[in-house]
Amino acid sequence: MTHSINKRIVTHHFSNSAHHYDDVTPIQASMAYELAQSSLNYLNHTEIKSIIEIGCGTGNLTRHLVTLFPDATITAIDISQSMIDHAKKKLPQSSNINFMNADAESIAGDNCVLPKSNLIISNAAIQWFSAPLTTIRKYARLLQPGGLLSFSTFGPQTFTELYQSFSYAESELQISHTPRVLNFCSEQDWLDIFSHSEEYDIITDSKIKKQTYSSVREFLLTIKKAGASNARKNSTIYIGKDLFKSMERIYKQNYATPDKTRIIATYHILYGFLNRNESDRISSPGTPQPA
Repeated sequence: MTHSINKRIVTHHFSNSAHHYDDVTPIQASMAYELAQSSLNYLNHTEIKSIIEIGCGTGNLTRHLVTLFPDATITAIDISQSMIDHAKKKLPQSSNINFMNADAESIAGDNCVLPKSNLIISNAAIQWFSAPLTTIRKYARLLQPGGLLSFSTFGPQTFTELYQSFSYAESELQISHTPRVLNFCSEQDWLDIFSHSEEYDIITDSKIKKQTYSSVREFLLTIKKAGASNARKNSTIYIGKDLFKSMERIYKQNYATPDKTRIIATYHILYGFLNRNESDRISSPGTPQPA
């Protein structure tokens, strides 16, 4: 599965959102905690000397990694220098963290200069890759035997209320349908890419989280502040006034809280844990709940 992603736009969006990203992304923060704790469980006391973090953002996951693996050298990659600058402010001054301002997807090719690592990890970033499945396969080659590649990302049901509301509104107004969502990889997509591999074992997990907002407009503004706006190549999505009003009305009618004071948005979260075999296969310890 490939996406038509304009990386220049992605960089621009996240650079602009860096200073308020943490304020509007509680879901991503909880994902970072859960991913770090689950990764620790899967590693099962494996000595971790080298970590690659794909898409470090403002350092929420990096901070957990520093705590859990204090002796490891961390290479933290992000496409936005502004995100890296904010990460540096919240992390302790440490010679063990090497920040790299780069497109984590493009540097994973045949001439990759990244080190072989015991842990490769990514939180809420790989959905912005043009070829997420292929890129993860490339990163898997950087695992040391017994190492773990773990990631969290979003699944196909993410923001389903928004896209259903747009679809109903388009039908109501008798206008042609416009795709308004990234083609998120499904849990089965991730399982399939390593299903016939004897070198790797992959286990996935998924969960649905519901977030509420005071209005549709607040929800959309939050998405924009998080940097998660449209970044598809050759794609300018125009939303007319009539379409927006119809969508907003349908959303409030169909996807409100029981007391009708707020609207609901779905976050479909996928976790993947890819182990490079040393001997025995890994078994799932489950994904912990945030403290």
